[in-house]
Amino acid sequence: MKTLRLLLYFGMLSLTACMAGFDMEWEKASSTFMKEDKPYGPGDFRIQGDQFITLKIADPETPFKPMTKEQLENPALYVSEFTEPWMNDLGETLNRRAVRLIRGQVNGPIQQLFSEYAKEAAWWLAKDWKTIYVATGWMDRRGELKPGVRYRPQAGKLFKSLDSGQNWKQLNWPENQNISFLRFLDARRGYAIGWGPRIWRTSNGGLDWTEIRVPLEARDPADERKQFDAVLMGKDGALRVTYFAKTPSHPDGVGKAYILRWEDDAPRELFRMPGHTIIEFVDHQEHTYILSWQGYDRAMYPTVVSWLDNERVVRPLHEFDSRFNGYALYITPQGNLLVDGSNRPGNSAGDVSMLSHDGGKTWTERNEGGFAQSGYYDDTTGTAWQVKGYSLYKRSIP
Repeated sequence: MKTLRLLLYFGMLSLTACMAGFDMEWEKASSTFMKEDKPYGPGDFRIQGDQFITLKIADPETPFKPMTKEQLENPALYVSEFTEPWMNDLGETLNRRAVRLIRGQVNGPIQQLFSEYAKEAAWWLAKDWKTIYVATGWMDRRGELKPGVRYRPQAGKLFKSLDSGQNWKQLNWPENQNISFLRFLDARRGYAIGWGPRIWRTSNGGLDWTEIRVPLEARDPADERKQFDAVLMGKDGALRVTYFAKTPSHPDGVGKAYILRWEDDAPRELFRMPGHTIIEFVDHQEHTYILSWQGYDRAMYPTVVSWLDNERVVRPLHEFDSRFNGYALYITPQGNLLVDGSNRPGNSAGDVSMLSHDGGKTWTERNEGGFAQSGYYDDTTGTAWQVKGYSLYKRSIP
């Protein structure tokens, strides 16, 4: 199941699209999904049966003072005023953002399981929802940056629960080290990936971590917070990362993909794509399918689907129209290719899905008309989920 790629998905579909492999329309699963949680936002949710769990970053509530009796009689006298002085301070408001983990019934009560002040978060959820890791990052947004300082300091923390979020333990983690991604094979073995970019590995459930060497060209001496372009955990348990770099042999830049197997001490190169940013690749029946952008600016360059041949040479399969910006690639349960993305601003902006039944040669497009607040595709069950307003929808893309 892929980590969330905001924001996808579909609405009413034509008969042609249905025959091409899409369901006719979304099925509403709830009209009040997480409605009682304030401030509202579905976050990075997952669904099992009638249960959901989600990690979200929430702004603090900033209510206004109620109107007095006199103001109710003469509304022109009312001047909106926050209930607390700190609510007028943008930096203080940002400082009070919180990472929350919430679980509940899709159409029933919900429970907050975790809360921590932070502006960034990453998490990993076991298939049985028992083991959960949450990494948070908080920075003080008050005051001005000192001259010559590019970034504000960030305080990182790492937490773990073994009982579905009922109890939590903060793990030892260097406060000055960011965690942007958590990718685990199981409850004890996994990776933390952060700025640099840097990779750490644990084999004992996060009690100890060992840093893994990454290629020097993946880093930028001018940007200590550079990240990988993609961080992927394959179903084979191998970690995959990609980056874009300008090298002497590729002065205009080259995208490179690396794989790190559990028994290896360092990642090894899988393939490279001159002039491309590699954002996703998946293996299926001895084929590797690749999603990339031409160039490094996704707002300008077209999205391309390619495949890796037996000689480890990348062969282009399809270039989408330049208005389309793809950001996630899946193999459906029936072996079809699904690309999620959106149209760029000025081009009927909104969520778009692309589906191919012939290995990426031809594609059926569905413009979904507007953006969902959140959503994901479960490539194990073939179920797509999305949230619009307070409504949760699902559909099948087998």
